[in-house]
This record gives sequence, structure tokens and C-alpha cells, in this order.
Amino acid sequence: MDAARADQAPEGNGQIPFTFRIGVTGHREFTEPEAVRAAVRDAIRQLKEFLPISADQGLVLTVVSPLAEGADRLVAEEVLAEEGARLEVAMPMATDDYLRDFEDESSKQEFKSLLERASHVWQVPAGSSREHGYEQAGRYVVDRSDAVIAIWDGKPPRGHGGTGYIVQYARHRKVTLIVVGVDGDPSVRFDQKPPAVLPGVAREMARYNTRTVDDAKFHRQLSELQSKLLPGTPAGTATDALGASRDRVAEWLFPYFARAEVLARDRQKWFMRLSPLIFLLAAAAVVVVAAQSNFRWSEWIDVLEVIFLGAVVGIILANRRKHFRDRWISYRFLAERLRSTYFLTLAGVSGESGSPTRRMTTANSSQAWVERALLEIIGTRPEQPTGIAPPVVTLRGYLSQYWIEDQRQYLEKTSHRQHKLEEQLTHRTIALFVVTALVAIFHVISYALGYKTGDDLVVTFSISVPAIGAAVHGLNAQRQYGRHAERYRRVAEQLGLVHDAMEKAGSLDRVRRYAAKTERILLQENSDWFGVMRFLDMELIT
Repeated sequence: MDAARADQAPEGNGQIPFTFRIGVTGHREFTEPEAVRAAVRDAIRQLKEFLPISADQGLVLTVVSPLAEGADRLVAEEVLAEEGARLEVAMPMATDDYLRDFEDESSKQEFKSLLERASHVWQVPAGSSREHGYEQAGRYVVDRSDAVIAIWDGKPPRGHGGTGYIVQYARHRKVTLIVVGVDGDPSVRFDQKPPAVLPGVAREMARYNTRTVDDAKFHRQLSELQSKLLPGTPAGTATDALGASRDRVAEWLFPYFARAEVLARDRQKWFMRLSPLIFLLAAAAVVVVAAQSNFRWSEWIDVLEVIFLGAVVGIILANRRKHFRDRWISYRFLAERLRSTYFLTLAGVSGESGSPTRRMTTANSSQAWVERALLEIIGTRPEQPTGIAPPVVTLRGYLSQYWIEDQRQYLEKTSHRQHKLEEQLTHRTIALFVVTALVAIFHVISYALGYKTGDDLVVTFSISVPAIGAAVHGLNAQRQYGRHAERYRRVAEQLGLVHDAMEKAGSLDRVRRYAAKTERILLQENSDWFGVMRFLDMELIT
């Protein structure tokens, strides 16, 4: 049961919410409730201090609670007191059965009042025993949460589903765990600290959400997506099953997709413009030194060398501060994952990027924040109408043409372009080597014949041309054109085979199977590209 999805729609230009879920487990009764309440406030404060992101940067605190009496409701009330906070409820059984566990009418009304505020309600499947229902609800709270507050007396478990048992489960799952003591000792301690990567993830999400995106570029990108993926169909006018599904998914996903695409292009532009300058400026510094040494120009010409080398250092420092490369590749990775998510959602396939786990699988924040962003977006996915599946022929045709074949053609063209760029830089390197060799031969012959005219010029050329050649070769090595070209070619071939198989798919299950295979191929390609580019940053050249 999903009580509300509309309030989770993207706001602004596709900003991604950072939903930090705080689960709760605890006793129903404790002797000093107000002291415990104060301790819970302190626990929430400590968690917020650990997250370098605020509500206006995308932070959404959400409490996950079964809403039993005592600890469950106390923590829920304290989290809901925070700006923009939400409530998710884990029901151990059907509502009518659950109400019988509460002592009096005021408690039942309190439960109903909180339940009405829930943005999402999950219920243990029918048929479970009461004890099993509480156990499953407690496990759900832990699995769903980034951190769990346990109001616990520290005693061993007295049965499945109790506080001690859920604390043990949280420890086993390595979830951030804060224990609040009871019975006269409402102390607050981290039983398990948050993962070290979490602040970096929150920081990257905040930067992504607050980065300025030009409205014109954003809406132009939205229009491009509309015309490319929804051709000839004004939004909201489709009457067939596939068209209605496309409209619904596009309304949800396109703002996220457009923002990632615009930001990726912007960071890529800066990286691609600045990285060649490092090699060119380093080569220019060598040329200046060679010319000054051989032609005995004024020593003031050395100022140019200092300017060129200073510019190299300035570019490196600017890149370290702005992280042009890191953010380009992470924004690009996010955009490509969102492209696949659009088509997978239409096919009814969850895909790798739709994994339900909230655990971050890497200690690298530049990767982990993308994982988290995808989970956040997938968490707002609209429910598709049941029983109105698009016809197999229509669905497979759309996926084949607008996803698989489109990506195959793109990769094929990109492979050709990358190969051509590698050839051009290789030919230029060879040409510069030939020029250097000819200058050297001319120098030797002129000395043998007793001619020394232009000797300074020859020496200057002999020093400068190899430096320029090294700069061209270095640029080629940094861009990895040949490696990318070969990888794109192989992936295009794989997609060609999947495209042919998709065209022959005779059932919805087969369509989904080939959609999932396409996702695996593209995910592997994206991951390989990300892995290569992570190690190809701007560096000082000596």
C-alpha cells in the first residue's frame, strides 16, 4: 500500500532528494519518557550533524516505524518535528488486528492520527503469526533504514521480534545503530557508526542539487527528450497502453534525466577545453626556453615561461577544486543509467539500477553518490497501471528502435570517431618525429659541409619539435581514443545481436529478458568507461 507518491515528484530542475531514513525499535514502556525523548532528540541531532546536507539542498528526514506504543511513536513524533520530515509505516499485521494490541481508545486514536500522516505503508503479508509479523516488520525497518534508533535496556533477546532481536539483526546487517538507554540511564551512544563514505555522498548530492542549471538549456534538453523518445505525441494525449505508460514514465523521469545530461555536458566541456592546454602550455614553455637560449633574446622573454607554467599549475588547481573530470564522469554515468531506467520501466523490468538495497557498495564517494541518487530516483517511480500491458509487438518495436538500435548506432559512430581521432593524433606525432629527424639530418650535413648559417634556428627546432610531439602524444594517451574505440565497437556488436533477438521476441517474458540483457551490456560498458576515466585526470607534466 502506497499512500502518497505525488509529494515525491522532482521539484525545480530535476534535483534529487536525499531521503535519510531513521528506523526505530524499542520497548513499549520505560520509566522516564521525557528523559528518553530528550535523548532521542540528541540522537537525531547527531545524525544530522554527520550529514553535510540541509533541507534546502535536498535532505528529507524520514522515520520508518511500526507505530507501536512507546518507542515507535516517540521517535516518530520527534523526527516528524523536523522540517519537511516524512513517515513510513511498517505494519506487522492488518490494521484491525493491530489495533487490538493497544491498551485504550486514546492510544488507538494516536495510532490512527500518525498513520494518516504516512507517505508510505508496508504490511507483512497475511497469514503470518503475531510474533512472526512483528519480526518481519522489525526486519523491514532495519533493511529500509540508513540508521536505527534503539530505545533498549541492553538485555538479551526474549523472543523473535523483540527489541534485543532487532538490535542483533541491525548489527548483523551493519546498519548505523544508535542505542538510547532506559530505566534511569537515557544515554546516547553509537553502537555502530555511520559508514565513512556517507558524508561524501551527502556532500555530492548537495552540490548536485544546488549547482546552477541554465533554464533554457534544461528546457531545451527536455524538448529534445520529448521529440526523440515521444515522437509526434504531445505529452498527455496518448490513448494506447504504451503511449499512456510512456507519458507517465517520462513525466517522472525526464526532469532527472535532463538535469544530469545538462550538468554532464557542462563539466565535460570544461574538462575537454582545459586538459589539452596543459600539454600545449608545457610545450610552449620549452619552446620559449629554447628560443631564448639560442637567439639570446632579452631575459624578459623568460617571463613567458613563468606565465605558461603558472597557467598549467592554475589549471590543475582549478580542476582539483572544481573536480571537472570527477563530476563529468559521475554525471554522465548517472544520465546513462537514467536512460536505461526509462526503457526498463516501460518493459516492467527493475534492472540493476533498481536494486532495493540501501547499502553503499563502494568506499569511493564519487561512485557511491551515484548509486544513492539512482536509488532515490527509483524510489519515486510511479506505479504502472495493472492489467493494461502494452501489446508485445508494439513494446518490442519501441525498445528495439529507440533504445537498443539507437544505442548501437551511437556507439558505432562514436567508435569510428574515436578511431579517427586516434589516427589523427598518431599521424601528427609521426609527422613531428619526421620533422625532428629531418632537422637533425640537415644539422649533421650542414656541419659536415662547413655551413653554420641558421645553426641557432636548427637547435631551437631540435628542442622544440620533440616537446610539441610529446604534448600531442600525451594528449592521445590521456584521451585513450584507441581503447574507447575498440570497446565501443565490441559493445555495438553485442547490441546488434540483442536487437535481432528482440525483433523476434514473441512474448512479454522474452521482451523483458532481452531488455534485461541490454541493461547488463550497457551497465558493463558504462562501468568500464567510468573505471578508465577515473584514472585519466589532469596532471602536472615534467
